[in-house]
Amino acid sequence: MNQELFKISHEIKNSLAVMKGYMSLFDGSLENYQKYTPCLYKSLEHSIELLKDFSNIGKLNVNLDIMDVNYLLEEVIDLYKPTINNIKLICDIDNEIYIEGDYERLKQVFINIIENAIYALKDINNPAFIIKTEVINNKVIITFKDNGAGMDNYTKENIFTPFYTTKKYGTGLGMYISKEIIELHNGNIECISDNGVTIKIKLDQYVI
Repeated sequence: MNQELFKISHEIKNSLAVMKGYMSLFDGSLENYQKYTPCLYKSLEHSIELLKDFSNIGKLNVNLDIMDVNYLLEEVIDLYKPTINNIKLICDIDNEIYIEGDYERLKQVFINIIENAIYALKDINNPAFIIKTEVINNKVIITFKDNGAGMDNYTKENIFTPFYTTKKYGTGLGMYISKEIIELHNGNIECISDNGVTIKIKLDQYVI
């Protein structure tokens, strides 16, 4: 835990240093205010997200109840539809699939994965993202696949490592926490990098 505390303190100090730097550029002019305020907010949001994610480490719990995993996916997809008009979205989640799950915790997982995919597709020609659910041998399989540039071996091996990130403003905790949430559902999550990135979740909590 000491190592994690060191890392988070280092990250927050970096964000505060960035904020201090931008604030020093404020000279009372409207032009500088409009120019640097968005950057200031980004650094502030990064610090808040880092603290929020870190506070969840080792303290996660799930409250299982019967829920439709496809209904949850549709809700999360609807959140992002207005902002991903340039991405071809292919969904194969038509039928109801009921599981014993924690609705809000799984929502957190799906949001993390979708946001990572959007980031991976931002500079890709003809970006596409596939979401599919199916039941195989009483296990619920949820697949997220993008056609981005994929990952190198080092990134793939560290995708679930706390504080590892390839994003400029990433906390490196999203996928680590997602893995913990899935394991609390007696499931597993894996990352496959081949012509893009595929995240596959397997859940044992299938009900109907």
